[in-house]
Amino acid sequence: MGEGTLRKRDKVHTNVDTERRRFVMANHSATHVLNYALRKVLGTKADQKGSLVAPDRLRFDFTNKGTVSN
Repeated sequence: MGEGTLRKRDKVHTNVDTERRRFVMANHSATHVLNYALRKVLGTKADQKGSLVAPDRLRFDFTNKGTVSN
């Protein structure tokens, strides 16, 4: 499309891929569930360090400075 500068009251048009967005939303919510479960099981010394949220996959990165026991 066009290039330039946006100004106050300019009209813009957007398109949202609702099917893709639904999958991304589900994986994003899963990161919150995983972070909650991680801290519940391992304690506050466990910390989320990052994540990749895509429509077809989820990666959850974390560290744990505490001990893990059976």
